[in-house]
Order: sequence, then structure tokens, then C-alpha cells
Amino acid sequence: MACALGLFAALLLVIYSIALMVIDATQSRDFVRIFFTDIGMPYKEAAYAAADGHIGYGLNTTLSAFFFASAGVMMFFSALGRRSTFDRGDLLFLLQGMLLIYLAADDRFLLHERFSQQFYLYSSIIILSVMVLNLFIYIILFRFKYFNNQMVKMLLITGSVSALAAGVDFFIPLNFPVRLSLEDLLKLWSAFFFLLFAWETARFRLIGRFCGEESFMPPGHLLRHFPSWLRARLTS
Repeated sequence: MACALGLFAALLLVIYSIALMVIDATQSRDFVRIFFTDIGMPYKEAAYAAADGHIGYGLNTTLSAFFFASAGVMMFFSALGRRSTFDRGDLLFLLQGMLLIYLAADDRFLLHERFSQQFYLYSSIIILSVMVLNLFIYIILFRFKYFNNQMVKMLLITGSVSALAAGVDFFIPLNFPVRLSLEDLLKLWSAFFFLLFAWETARFRLIGRFCGEESFMPPGHLLRHFPSWLRARLTS
């Protein structure tokens, strides 16, 4: 049932993404901007706004903030919902949940835009710092036994999509065709895959492991190429 719902949601997102890319490519950036304008952002030309000049909604922002927040809550359940001693794996998923809640708040309240104005920083540097911190947490706390095969797949997909979104933000010129759609839709898909990852994490941590479901383990012929200290650390 959960798999069917995930596929249905993914299909809706595919249709939505294709529609906005086509609108952006065939109409104009200003025409499609109404879907991508952040909640509360000051009025922009061709964007719908309230009488006070502020946007009252943002479809993409609403979806991505919801996905990030939902994923964060499920990560908290993954970390704190078991009746056992708090271990390194619980810490990993607790910290992941905190970062996801921050990303939801950042999306909804434009935090990195506000911080960039306050501290005179390039706004994308703040989001990049969050991504680097997330990667650092996994480097320090990752162990094979905390994950199953599906979790690893979802984590790799999520990381790849997030990296693509950051790449578009950093390296694609602002006037590049469909850049606005690419950046915001990649962020939305990143949030969606984080939600799928969090769902599978909660299922495995709270149910799967106690039903005898096996943890992730790379093929032996690949594992042998790991340095002995790294192999011992990841399999501990």
C-alpha cells in the first residue's frame, strides 16, 4: 500500500514538473514564476500578490516545506521511537531529522535569505553549509547495520538530486532558459526523496529489524577493497 502511494505521488510530481518546464520554456519565466515564488516574498512583476505587496502563497514552497517537515518528524520517530538504549544510529537519525526540520523552516520562512542579508553572505553558501554538515554527520556516524538496501538507494538518490539542485544554483547563469524551474523542481524532488527515505527508515528501524529483515551489506568483492580500518569501522 505504501509503495503504491509513493508511486502515485511520484507520478503526480512527474506530471507537475513536466507541465511547469513546458510552461517555462514556451511562455516565460515571469508566467511560471507564480508557482515558484516563495511565501512572503515581496512582490515581483507578473506574480500574484496581496494588496500589501506580499505573496500569500507559494505552491512549490508549500510542497517542499511539507515534505521536509514530514521527513524530519519520521526521522525523530526512527531515532526516539524504539524501547532500547540510545545508540550512534539513533543519534545519526536524530541529527538528520533536525536538519530536515531546519530545511522546512528555511523554505517556509526564507531563513537563508534573511541570514544572507543580515551577515552579508551569498545565500546559497548557507544551504551548501547545511549540505556539507549533513554529509559530515554521515561520514562520522554511518554504519551498515543502520540501513537496509532500500534506505541506501533512497539516500544515494536524494544526495544526487540535492547536489544537482546546488549545482544549478551555483553554476547555471540566472538568465539561462528554464533555470528557475530546474532549481526549484530539483529542490522539490530532493525533499520528496528525503520523505521516501525517512518513511523507509522509520519502517525498518521500528518494524523491519525486529521481523528479521537484513541490514545493508555491500558485496564481498567490493568490501575487500576497503581499507581494513574503514571496513572494521563500517561493519562495527
